[in-house]
Amino acid sequence: MNILTAAPTQTVWQFHTDSINGLGFGVEAKWKTGGDTINRIVHLTKSSVTATKSPLTGAGRQPIILLWNPGFNIESKDSFSIYKPYLHAQYSFDNGFYVAARYRYEYTRVPATSSNGGTDDKVNKVDTWVGWVMGDWRAELNYVYARSTIADDQHKSLYRNNNKPYSNEYNAKLAYKWDKNWSPYFEVGNVGVKSTDERQTRLRVGVAYSF
Repeated sequence: MNILTAAPTQTVWQFHTDSINGLGFGVEAKWKTGGDTINRIVHLTKSSVTATKSPLTGAGRQPIILLWNPGFNIESKDSFSIYKPYLHAQYSFDNGFYVAARYRYEYTRVPATSSNGGTDDKVNKVDTWVGWVMGDWRAELNYVYARSTIADDQHKSLYRNNNKPYSNEYNAKLAYKWDKNWSPYFEVGNVGVKSTDERQTRLRVGVAYSF
């Protein structure tokens, strides 16, 4: 297996509001650079979420916070739209350690005039996180598994990694809480290539703003 290190770099700006009565709204913009070209990609994401917290007690009698967060995202581009209902759950301990998981169903709606003949895609995606908050710093590891239910020999354009209908992704992230609103972060990811077994190193630099 070859490892490719000359991979795309993304700059991500995230703006979102805190949930009000269980509802929220967000907008995300991304700039991606790779190879000899620079592509500007803008994602408009709308979310409606609800969240509940339940105090629990672990074996060491440390309080645990359980956070449930169902929601729905819409990602729109010139050539397609993606609808993403999801359910996110997180356990947070008072020592700063947390674990989280998210299941997301992604339905991609593609116009008939697109390059792949207007074939829609349906993907089941599972994210898992392990993280630790240390004062204003946060370190996090993330694993992503995704599988298309449509990709096959008749729909090869929907293959995800190595000409297979599924993909695996690994990320490590370090974030700093600059103040109550701004949180810059740096992320290193290992992602697959669509048509071969090669892997790429992906770098992301961004800042999140909340109020």
